[in-house]
Amino acid sequence: MNATVALLMFCFVSLPQIVPQEVISEDVELGFFGELSRTIFFFGAHSNSSWGDSSFVYERPLAYLVTWCGVNVLSVLLIVVSMYMSYRRIKRAGDDGEGPYSSYSLIGWDHSVTSKEGGTMRSVAISTHLKEMMREEKATRRRSVYEKLRLYCIRVLFNAVSLCVLGGSAGLIYYVADLSIGPGAGVPEAFGDFLQKYQLTILVSGLKVIIPPILNVLLVLERYHPRTQIKLQIARTAVFYAASLIVFLGSVFSVASSCMDSPVNATQTGMSDYCCWENEVGEQLFQVVILDFIISLVFGLVFIAGRALVVKFCNATKLGYDDFDVPGLILDLVYGQSLLWLGLYSAPFLSAVGVVKQTVLFYFHYGLARACCVPPRRVFRASRSGTFFLFVLLVSLLACLVPMTYSILMIEPSESCGPFRQERWTYEVLTDRVGEASSWVQDGLRYASHPGLVVPLLLLLVLLVLYYRSKSSAHRQAAKDLRHHLQFERKVEKRRVFATARLAHGISQVGLVDAAGKNLA
Repeated sequence: MNATVALLMFCFVSLPQIVPQEVISEDVELGFFGELSRTIFFFGAHSNSSWGDSSFVYERPLAYLVTWCGVNVLSVLLIVVSMYMSYRRIKRAGDDGEGPYSSYSLIGWDHSVTSKEGGTMRSVAISTHLKEMMREEKATRRRSVYEKLRLYCIRVLFNAVSLCVLGGSAGLIYYVADLSIGPGAGVPEAFGDFLQKYQLTILVSGLKVIIPPILNVLLVLERYHPRTQIKLQIARTAVFYAASLIVFLGSVFSVASSCMDSPVNATQTGMSDYCCWENEVGEQLFQVVILDFIISLVFGLVFIAGRALVVKFCNATKLGYDDFDVPGLILDLVYGQSLLWLGLYSAPFLSAVGVVKQTVLFYFHYGLARACCVPPRRVFRASRSGTFFLFVLLVSLLACLVPMTYSILMIEPSESCGPFRQERWTYEVLTDRVGEASSWVQDGLRYASHPGLVVPLLLLLVLLVLYYRSKSSAHRQAAKDLRHHLQFERKVEKRRVFATARLAHGISQVGLVDAAGKNLA
């Protein structure tokens, strides 16, 4: 997905700047990344003029906005299609019917496995599956009223604590965004300058390391089913990531937009000394992407690889190797992808950076999994949870689109940089170009937006949804009836086989008694 987005952004946004050799803008001041801040890596260096001659005109501002909208729609479609395929695969697998333990033990082996290591891993997978089925049977037992009341009180208490943790982290981000630490605050000048530039970035990355383990500890104390616990862990941590990133982005917006109202046309809050809030946002998010990448590498080397070295060379067998934390890595993936989606508008090349980052992290964690980790001890079926993981990713994408869409619709673009520098509002690039289009295009859009067409179309869509919903319910009920009928036939056939076996056994016993009597006579 990121490779496709990077290719589309390069072809329709960056390439029209590269061919005319307009890759650097002198109107943009140096930012956190030096000369890179002036290049088309960020929003500010993109031109607001058309490219071409009388025979061919390419509207670069319009292409910038339409391409950004298109790649987000494409991301939503790719995730939804993946969810649909995963859901179909799960439903096609069905349940285990009667005798699930014997059925899975007899048919669960993968005969394409030929290596000893693969056979061991497959055996562990079968054992994990059987353990989960046993856990599910135990979870269905009825608890007493006292046990239920005690469990509900514990869960309500720790849910309240989790909400306090999430709210406190969001408030801390907002507070630090307004806090200006400089040399006058009793710190050295060099350290004060460093904190002015990176305090918000360091705080967001630090909370990403500290808060999820706290939420996990609270979740263990609530005593959920292992699969429910993993889903709640991912859901709560994803909510924390989304909330912290949205608050972070809102804080950056509020700080950077102060240059729009400044009489000297420059920010006075330590963010930078130029008025291009889109570049401010892009550079801040790019810093978080880089810092998140570094933290992932350092965390893996220090805690996972370091623990494996201690176990191997210090004979600390009781310590043991670290588990391969699938939910934690999924959350890191969702967090990193959310950063890319948030920064794509302000830094079009960020998707290409995401491809490189995630490729490196994939092989890094692959090496750690092969050399330093053991299979997870907590039982869960990843195939059953794949749809939920994609749903979390989809919700994260929609949450990231909210602040970015708000900034396009409600915040004025910068007057000194970017493709929308001469527009009062960003979306006017689209509305003005539509007004300048041919008469047949305008007539078509006018008819398409007429209430006489829109209302019947909405009613038709509602009727189609209800029709397919009723059809799906009928098919589901038919499948349920067929399953019950097959189970009934199986029971009847089993009784018939047992009755035949008993009858044959009884006849054989009678025959043996008669033969023995004749021999005695």
